[in-house]
Amino acid sequence: MRVAIIGGGITGLSAAYQLAKRCRESGTAVEIVLYESAGRLGGKVLTRREPGVIMEGGPDSFLVRKPWMRELCVELGLEESLVSFYEGSLPTLMRFRGKLRTVPPGLAAGAPSRWGAVFASDLLSWRGKLRLAAERFVPPRRDGADETIAQFARRRLGREAAERALEPMLAGIYGGEAERLSILATFPALAEMERLYGSLWAGVRKARASRTRPQGGNGAHAGGPPPAFQTLVQGLDAVVDALVRKAEGVRFELGREVTGCEPVPAAREGAPAAPGIREDGAASPGIGGAGGKPVRYALAFSDGTAELFDRIIVAAPAPAAAKILAGAAPEAAAELRAIPYASSVSVYLAFRKEEVRHPLRGSGYLSVAESRDNPVRGTTWVSSKWPHCADPDKVLVRCHMGKIGGLPPIECDDDLLIREAREELRRVLGIDAEPVITHVFRWREAFPQYLVGHLHRVAAIERALPPGIWMAGAALRGLGLPDCVRQGRAAADQVFETL
Repeated sequence: MRVAIIGGGITGLSAAYQLAKRCRESGTAVEIVLYESAGRLGGKVLTRREPGVIMEGGPDSFLVRKPWMRELCVELGLEESLVSFYEGSLPTLMRFRGKLRTVPPGLAAGAPSRWGAVFASDLLSWRGKLRLAAERFVPPRRDGADETIAQFARRRLGREAAERALEPMLAGIYGGEAERLSILATFPALAEMERLYGSLWAGVRKARASRTRPQGGNGAHAGGPPPAFQTLVQGLDAVVDALVRKAEGVRFELGREVTGCEPVPAAREGAPAAPGIREDGAASPGIGGAGGKPVRYALAFSDGTAELFDRIIVAAPAPAAAKILAGAAPEAAAELRAIPYASSVSVYLAFRKEEVRHPLRGSGYLSVAESRDNPVRGTTWVSSKWPHCADPDKVLVRCHMGKIGGLPPIECDDDLLIREAREELRRVLGIDAEPVITHVFRWREAFPQYLVGHLHRVAAIERALPPGIWMAGAALRGLGLPDCVRQGRAAADQVFETL
């Protein structure tokens, strides 16, 4: 029995680890091969270390409310390396009309926790504050229909609170635009709060009352609210290393691109394998297939070779998955091709602490829609949010870049990006010092955009997959680390149940 996993990001690695573990524990003999077209594993989990700083190229942490990433870290023996960020420990800021303004606590999650802070804030006008206070009286939507983040936020909170708080936070997480992204695909919990409790205010209050702090780990002990986010003190790539190390028996093939997948009816005993197929050991027929006949799958590679497999997990981005599945699942491939992607660029700047006068009391800021004509969409004050990422004598800031003179940041060279990032920090934070470290991270067409109707598209993809092929990953049901871990391990469990 042979199983192929296509994609070496956190989804594919989680699938490989889970399947290998279950096969080992049950004594099931299975050959597992993971293929990654790049020369490294981890996908968007990319940690770079320079003297005195740790820089995450992709996500810098994971949401604790979704437990799957934290559970994996504990299982891998990384629990003592977890560090936490608590909701409300640092103010959330918005850049609005050229000035940094504090978002009232809780408002970025849909409902403020302290109304006194709302009425003292200069982020909203009095009209906007009163409209926000009326959220609990807005009739809930009961039809379950999808809508954009912007439509949902304005309907519940009013235009001001939506555009100056909730929309930038939610859309920023997905690297997209609130006017296009689906609320049901990105933040279904908010829609569910409305459905169950009639308002976000009531739902958030109920959720806060029921939270308990997770046990164990750095900063996670009983007796108070749980952390909002966690990361690893040595860098998130420690999870990648641990998954590879503990996926015993999995063969990892890097720099080997899968280009196609075709069903191959099981050959009669003694008959030769299909032309061009290389078999590494015996393999039994797969399940399902046309007419109920046993089917295996031939994976084609960019080097012109091919191999037979009985089960396949596709954990690649939608464009690559569409190319691979065009022969075996053309309807699924067509739906995958319809998922748009966005690029992302971020610039890290490290400074000597004595040369930075701004206190950087906060986790960073985002620019509201009215301020998005400037090249920086927002910043993360890394050394404030995650002190372990910078030595005490350094300040580390990450700038999330937008268009520069109408040009997408992915098309700009490093010098221009760094220059615009420095100008932003000079103008907004008064930092005019020379950085001691700079680094640019680029992700071209890397982040799937969950448009309205995305969940219907995902259901269509899953229905169109033939028996013996599974798909998981950021293109489908969540692009954060916890969701990718959950999908990868679930796919592995489903494969195991068919062995």
